[in-house]
Amino acid sequence: MTLQEFFKHDIFKLPIVWKGKYTSYLKAVKNIGEMYIDLVNQIYQSEFEHNGNPIENCTKEELLKLTQNVLVAVVKCLKIYLVEGHPTKAYRSLSNSFTVEGKINKKEAPTFSLQFDKLYPKCYRVRKSTENLNHVSEMFHVPFDKRHLIRSNRYSIPGFPTLYLANSVYVAYMELGELDFDNVYISKFIHRSGVQWSEYPDLFNLRNEYTSSRDLFIARWPLIMACSLKTAYPESDFKPEYILPQIILQWTKDRVSIGGNKRRVIGVTYSSSKIPIHKNGYIGEFYNIAIPVERAYEHGYCPKLTSLFELTKPISFSEGLNSKIEAEQHDYIESIHDLWNNKFEYTKTGFAKVETFLNQLPCEILNRVEQH
Repeated sequence: MTLQEFFKHDIFKLPIVWKGKYTSYLKAVKNIGEMYIDLVNQIYQSEFEHNGNPIENCTKEELLKLTQNVLVAVVKCLKIYLVEGHPTKAYRSLSNSFTVEGKINKKEAPTFSLQFDKLYPKCYRVRKSTENLNHVSEMFHVPFDKRHLIRSNRYSIPGFPTLYLANSVYVAYMELGELDFDNVYISKFIHRSGVQWSEYPDLFNLRNEYTSSRDLFIARWPLIMACSLKTAYPESDFKPEYILPQIILQWTKDRVSIGGNKRRVIGVTYSSSKIPIHKNGYIGEFYNIAIPVERAYEHGYCPKLTSLFELTKPISFSEGLNSKIEAEQHDYIESIHDLWNNKFEYTKTGFAKVETFLNQLPCEILNRVEQH
């Protein structure tokens, strides 16, 4: 098959629902991964020739081996965790699988997000509250003295604060489960200069100086898939679908380096599992960002993260919706669906209007204002 046909295959329609098709999450990952390997093997050899065709940096054999290695690493990690019952060993297994001898000291490893190095210039955070929110501190991560309130999320470290953002108000709102608009508050975050998600081009040290980002996406997809399966039992305390995303976030936390001239990764960018982006009508980028704090303190907020962002004071959704401002064109989203599968241009939705209203408001630095 051609590369164009490859990317149009239904297997790429994430998130995937495994319940009812497979007996367990582990078997789902293994079987879907094996089907994917077979698809990669079906890509025409001509697609890999260096004559202007889409894939120019890997041979077919190299890319296939790379992809197989990723799947083996993912399945091995899950087996260690779910079958042997060793979470720490599972973390080390995945980390070691994605560790190569790099040019900077000893270790470099790849992120798995499709957006390797994109930090959106404007991000948004939504909170549900029956009380009025007025201070920027109320829109940051959970303060350290309230860490007992932190719940387990797909991308989380149990009991450890993480700042969650989204590249649009719509995505941030959907992540919280379509709340009553009357209890929704939103802030806009902008990052200060010099902040980025670093691209790590090495993967198992195979042609690491030449492999293109498209090749890497193809090779990393088994990990992307395993992190994107829908939870079979959303109300359960233990969700096996959270194992890999939480290990990835822990890896990020262990390797965070903010400031200076070192290559660094401060968080992970991941597609929303709450939005069926494979359906016709969803056109754009629908991403979340998770940034763990550098370290915990007794009170307040992470000074490293407060130095990275400025944010607006929270506004209620109705305040932005009732403004007389006209919605501007969104940089990353063209259209979405409503609950009845009707397609809407994003600029004609209340979400776009709220974002435009937020874009007119001044931003503040959290460590320069009173913290509540």
